[in-house]
Amino acid sequence: MIRYLNILPLLFIFFGISQKNVAQNLKLKDYTNHLAVQFANIQNISNQVFYISDENGNINITKYSEGDTLLVTHINYITTYIYPEDIQRTNIFYMFPKPYTGQVVDIIGRQEEKEVPSQVEIIKAEQITLKNSPNAADILQSSGNVLVQKSQLGGGSPILRGFEANKVLLVIDGVRMNNAIYRGGHLQNAITIDNNVLENVEVIFGPGSVLYGSDALGGVIFYKTKDPKLTLEKDKPFTRASVMQRLASASQEKTFHIDLNVGYEKWGFLTSFTQSKYSDLKMGTNRQHGDDEWGLVNEYYQRIDNRDSIVKNPDPLIQKHSGYSQWDFLQKVIFRPSNDVKLTLNLNFSTSTDVPRFDNFTEYKNDILKWAEWYYGPQNRLLLSFKTDLYKSTKLYDAFHIIASTQLIDEDRITRKFGSNNRATREEDVTVYALNLDLNKTINNNTKVFYGAETTFNNVLSSAKEINILNNDISDAITRYPNGGSTMTTAAIYAGLNREFGKKTTLKSGVRYSYTELKALFLENPFYVLPYENIEFNNGALTGSLGLIHDLDSTWKLKIGLASAYRSPNVDDFGKIREKNGFVTIPNDELKPEYAYSSEITLQKSLKNNDWVFSTTGYYNFINNAIVQKDWLLDGREYLIIEGDTARVITNRNVNQAIIYGVNANFKAKLSKAFSFKAAYNFTYGQDISAESPLSHIPPVFGLTEITYKEDKFTATMNVMFNDEKSINKYGPGTTDNPESALLSGTPSWWTLNFYSSYYVSPMVKIQFSTENILDLHYRSFASGISAPGRNFVISVRASF
Repeated sequence: MIRYLNILPLLFIFFGISQKNVAQNLKLKDYTNHLAVQFANIQNISNQVFYISDENGNINITKYSEGDTLLVTHINYITTYIYPEDIQRTNIFYMFPKPYTGQVVDIIGRQEEKEVPSQVEIIKAEQITLKNSPNAADILQSSGNVLVQKSQLGGGSPILRGFEANKVLLVIDGVRMNNAIYRGGHLQNAITIDNNVLENVEVIFGPGSVLYGSDALGGVIFYKTKDPKLTLEKDKPFTRASVMQRLASASQEKTFHIDLNVGYEKWGFLTSFTQSKYSDLKMGTNRQHGDDEWGLVNEYYQRIDNRDSIVKNPDPLIQKHSGYSQWDFLQKVIFRPSNDVKLTLNLNFSTSTDVPRFDNFTEYKNDILKWAEWYYGPQNRLLLSFKTDLYKSTKLYDAFHIIASTQLIDEDRITRKFGSNNRATREEDVTVYALNLDLNKTINNNTKVFYGAETTFNNVLSSAKEINILNNDISDAITRYPNGGSTMTTAAIYAGLNREFGKKTTLKSGVRYSYTELKALFLENPFYVLPYENIEFNNGALTGSLGLIHDLDSTWKLKIGLASAYRSPNVDDFGKIREKNGFVTIPNDELKPEYAYSSEITLQKSLKNNDWVFSTTGYYNFINNAIVQKDWLLDGREYLIIEGDTARVITNRNVNQAIIYGVNANFKAKLSKAFSFKAAYNFTYGQDISAESPLSHIPPVFGLTEITYKEDKFTATMNVMFNDEKSINKYGPGTTDNPESALLSGTPSWWTLNFYSSYYVSPMVKIQFSTENILDLHYRSFASGISAPGRNFVISVRASF
């Protein structure tokens, strides 16, 4: 509880800021749906004063006199004028959407998707709801452009262009989730985000270090949660409650969600709660890959009469020891003292039961199950952030954003070998403090600058103990990270420029300097002896980006991007000690940052008045000092006895050079008023040039084809998701790609047929029905340690009032 008191200073900050009220308000609305038009630019022509509409479409006109005319522009709407006689008649004005409205990307300052030089995937709330995914990782895979690895049902590790885990940056509401113990293998942290409260998910492919610093080698995944809605009627609060109940057959999922919005003129409150329960997952029956035994769970561990026993599984398709439960809570408070100011207090909390590490429950040693217990302890993630948004034109900025945040993360691992009475518990407590500052300024009609700064502090405490489950005797155990504690501090500044040359060409550039300092202390222990007692590391990194967007004509668009990115080694890279499948990873105090130099080119063709859009992107990454697992010697020894097992010593090392390149293709078409079509294709190749061996994390060819029907109250989608085979000789060295969970030949190809539908029974009630993996195929995604769900019936009811 004491750790959670660290968040109290942010509460005092929230209630310590205020602004004066404004005199006169105008409101902008979309003509087609009457929703607010956010962040439109309003220019008072007579005195050249600029204003920006807020998230509710409101504008505060402070310098206005009779006879003034206002010019209103927005990237998604037709430019319009508001004349003096209009203002005298009403304060609500409607804007007409352009024939084609590109999507807006929050992650880079609310730019239109088609004006971003990098490949972008935006998954909107409507798509999230229709696909009805059980967690925030599966949402990404449903796009067809992201592959997700799973070692257990309670997992989901996204792969972007051959980069995974700590080489992909996760961001929620502007706060980076990556911390000092994000590992290089596979991560399940994305599932701690409640997908039922998401407004959208934005995926920026390729290096993103200029804006977000370390870790964004493969890209940035930005989760944006919903904001409270304020009332549009004076003296009458806006209230809305929503509930959802979802049931799914493959995992016997039972999910319940409720949220409540209460909005006043200046204050808004959003409270959300979700509970999900999953039983053991059932795999598919149809074994089209030709192997009759792969993935079957013929037996499993059970404790009987105070002894470890092996029990025959009555249904080998049921993956025993995979079920778990999770609870997610969100509280947002918004205060708008004026249209220029928005203050947001954001509380996210996620917790769970013990999450079984399913792939370890199927590991054998001497023809006997190796593990009786292998769980991630309750996954606890607390985020508290306070954000200030200022929309007011000054000499320094037009928009000003600052976020102060605290994150508290608990990661525990509970293990006990089959037949042993000693249960090991390893606890990792991470506290993260961060401060982000982002500003942008429009210099003239052709030039916009953005700049900012960031600082973070990570404190890692690692402890371990063994408990005899018969007599409760406690003894020491090997900690996963340095037992004397670790800290990691970063500081950075960045700046960028967007410049338009005529109506056809836009140049975008940016630069960032980052500094990282890491300290770790190893105390004396009886388990191992390292040639050093502490690790101290500091490094500065300069990264940059340059993008060119050019309209070749009215239907062809060319995008070219060059960027550099870096990832500074964290506590997991430097200081981890763990055994897996006969290999033991030991610390290495000689690591250096890894750098990626990326180039990409996109060619986009639009047809039928932009109803049909085809784009293809080719990219090439050169990686210097890439961190990979390599064989090593500890005190001259190739093997180490750890917890009774003899394991080969490996460590994280920098290799001289590596390359990753690939192609992405997307096609989206509006076939008619009711029908639309989408297709995605992804190819990636990775090679460690120094060792002439494949890189880990490189997915096989994958993608999807999808057709959607939408009219009035009914929406239906049918799609095919596919993965090509991954040959075992193309797996990376070591254990990262989990070759032990694949066939001897590698991962077979697979494809699934899926159906999703929704129907509004009334304006306030919607019923959804889906069937995933209709053909009940058995398959595993690349590098996964658990088989995917078999035929899965999903039904949910959503109601709002």
